Amino acid sequence: MNLRRKIEAAVAAAMAANPGDAKAAALEACAAFEWEVEVGGNGWWDDDQEFLAYSRDWMPPEVRTKHAGG
Repeated sequence: MNLRRKIEAAVAAAMAANPGDAKAAALEACAAFEWEVEVGGNGWWDDDQEFLAYSRDWMPPEVRTKHAGG
């Protein structure tokens, strides 16, 4: 499955679980992107405390520590 389809599936699942909730869909899209491409180490999630909190269970600790203060 290519990245776009993975993101599409994540967004569709979020919209099905939370109809009309664009924020939930965006969080899932970001999560799918991070899971596949691992851009967090480049500062993409700096200053996005909501995404960092959302991703706390699966984002590598070294990324959380470096870019979110833990």
